[in-house]
Amino acid sequence: MAENFMAAPPVFSGENFEIWSVKMKSYLEASGLWDVVMSEIQPLQEDPTVAQIRNYNDEVMRRSKAKTCIHSVVSDIVFIRIMAYETAKEAWDTLHETFQGNERTRQMQVLNLIREFEMLRMKETKTIK
Repeated sequence: MAENFMAAPPVFSGENFEIWSVKMKSYLEASGLWDVVMSEIQPLQEDPTVAQIRNYNDEVMRRSKAKTCIHSVVSDIVFIRIMAYETAKEAWDTLHETFQGNERTRQMQVLNLIREFEMLRMKETKTIK
């Protein structure tokens, strides 16, 4: 007997984006919505068939579910940053850029951490025993 177990989605408060994004990607994959987040919607062709209209409407509904899913798992402060975006992909990309940064931002963060580490000194009042 197969069980339909679905864990609660991970909530993102603005910290530990890398961990949250891995968990959220898994959650969206389990929900069948990850492909929707990572792709753009194809416009409906001219003079579509009934099947094409039905598929298009299903795709629009899945995109709305994905966007709602992302909206529901972020704190209000994070939600303010993504509430104006129309698609789940735009919201996801904004979260990624804001909280993880692009390659150049990450390189600067590493350089800053190295500099901070190099500047660490033991206070003169401290001794090694």
